[in-house]
Amino acid sequence: MSTRKNIIVLSFLFLVVFEVGAVFASDPIDDENLVLWLKLDEKIGDIAHDSSKHKNHGKLVNFDFSETSGWATRSRPGLLFDGIDDYVEVPDSKELRLDKEFTIDMWLKIISPPNSTRPILGKGSCSGPPDYAINLRAGGEVQVEIRSSTDTFIWLNMGFIPSYDWHRITITYKEKYFRMYVDGRTGSIGMSGEGRFIDGQYVKEAYTDPIKKSSKPLCIGEYRPSNATSAIHSNIMISNVTIFSRTFSHSEIIGQRESTDITLVLISFVISLLVGTLIYALGPWHLDKQKHTSPKKGS
Repeated sequence: MSTRKNIIVLSFLFLVVFEVGAVFASDPIDDENLVLWLKLDEKIGDIAHDSSKHKNHGKLVNFDFSETSGWATRSRPGLLFDGIDDYVEVPDSKELRLDKEFTIDMWLKIISPPNSTRPILGKGSCSGPPDYAINLRAGGEVQVEIRSSTDTFIWLNMGFIPSYDWHRITITYKEKYFRMYVDGRTGSIGMSGEGRFIDGQYVKEAYTDPIKKSSKPLCIGEYRPSNATSAIHSNIMISNVTIFSRTFSHSEIIGQRESTDITLVLISFVISLLVGTLIYALGPWHLDKQKHTSPKKGS
């Protein structure tokens, strides 16, 4: 194979890699309804940067960026909460006062399964009952909590998730109904609320009045009861918290899971082809072949 052909083949394979990424990548910044995007990949400092156009930057509180607190790189960059006093606080804004519909999406890893309910994310959870919240119940059960405009509370439990591994948590709300997904799936075990079939899958839902809209900040990793002198924290890792002012459809969420799986398979396949082509193109046997087959002078 000539050098020119090698270059053509390699260029084609690189194009395939980029095309695969373009087709399957889901960059939140492309969604005009994105109101918050905390990557939580900070390695130093006290600011949790919001990558959305609204720039609702948060504050990293008490992180010391050690082996037990701060940024970590275990298979996925994320923020490690020590379960003692670490939390993130995002100031109140009109975009975070979720109303008619929304989607909350994040990656979560449980480091230490709690023996009582612990906070993951909540609008107002740093100073009393939250407007909306995602909690971790005893043993590692994920729960959604909604406070209505009439100060009534609704809970929806998803079931237990394994510790020490990353899981994608997605919450949707529209027309007074909210749903929860873990890793792009819903299920019937351990869930409360009404159920029905959507796209061939059993989906649990819960109904609530319009959501409470307070001026409290959004907090991650901390719950402080009203007038309490101490707060409750979680020993977890969190990455890529996104909030949208629209509801992701059931098919959309399922499609994201399937696209992620397909992307990993295709990228692995293409990388294998690249490596194999490079080894073949640059291998020493080409030099030997050229040496033995080169025509003699005058022939």
